[in-house]
Amino acid sequence: MKCYIAKLPFGVVALDEKLNVIKVIKFSSPQQAARFFFENDTPLMKKLENEMKGKNYEIGEIDENLFKKLREKEREIGIKVLENEKALNEFLNAFAVELAKLKISSIPRRDKLIIQVASAIADLDKILNLMSERLREWYALHFPEFDIENHEKFAKTIAEKGKRENFDGFEFSIGMDFSEDDETNVKLFAQKVYELYRLRDSLDKYLEKMVKKEMPNLHALLGHVLAARLLAAAGSLEKLAKMPASTIQLLGAEKALFRFLRSKEKTKPPKHGIIFLHPFVSRAPKKKRGKIARLLAAKLAVAARMDYYTKEDNGKELKRELEEKIKEVLKEK
Repeated sequence: MKCYIAKLPFGVVALDEKLNVIKVIKFSSPQQAARFFFENDTPLMKKLENEMKGKNYEIGEIDENLFKKLREKEREIGIKVLENEKALNEFLNAFAVELAKLKISSIPRRDKLIIQVASAIADLDKILNLMSERLREWYALHFPEFDIENHEKFAKTIAEKGKRENFDGFEFSIGMDFSEDDETNVKLFAQKVYELYRLRDSLDKYLEKMVKKEMPNLHALLGHVLAARLLAAAGSLEKLAKMPASTIQLLGAEKALFRFLRSKEKTKPPKHGIIFLHPFVSRAPKKKRGKIARLLAAKLAVAARMDYYTKEDNGKELKRELEEKIKEVLKEK
């Protein structure tokens, strides 16, 4: 005798040649059914197939005609398996919702992750500037003569040394004395500031790794920080890839653009937004910044489309072409 193994939303079934149910492995829930279809769980089907072979059934292949007949009879089979039509409808509705959730959650959204990490770093920069200034003002009450320009090194030194008496070569200070309690708390604060700097460094390395992998062409042209900022301004890699070069050129300069459009006075429109931070633009002669910004934006538009649609890394070639065109512009009188 011949039988057919089919997967249906409510279970895996063994059917005879007239599509009558011989055996069924019911799914315990719509969630299990959705996970089965999403992951294409062949072992469960293989299990039923082996069981049927053990009962001397020959496993047939479901061709196109049989598949159509199976679809027509699917509800009838489902009612028998789940005992009534109401239960079948409720199961199928829940199954469809769960399967949609799984499919949506599986869509690659690494660009959204890049945006969040870049935003977290920007938030940390603001917090660290405030905390570093607070630490300097606090410690200056005790040892105003001590100064290190680098905030991170300053915090690390205070966390390690504490009182001014612990510094090599200390002889005299006009600052107030710190008690043990004062020293404990300023060291604790300094340690937390230093730890936040270490966290920022770790996130920055993580961001660079992601940008290089997910947006290799934009990374080659802008570096990881500026590429992430441009992505955040666009909202997603898809949106960035669909933008014309003229829009990319002005990303981040929306307020200035709106101000220009609303102004009744004769003012010049903005020539660049975030991409002004790129050395090619910021270090260019003022009269040529607009043209160079247009060249850069045009290459960024191509890079964004490559990163979104193909993932091919042509960054070196794009950068070389851009540099050659910029050299030509800089030679112009």
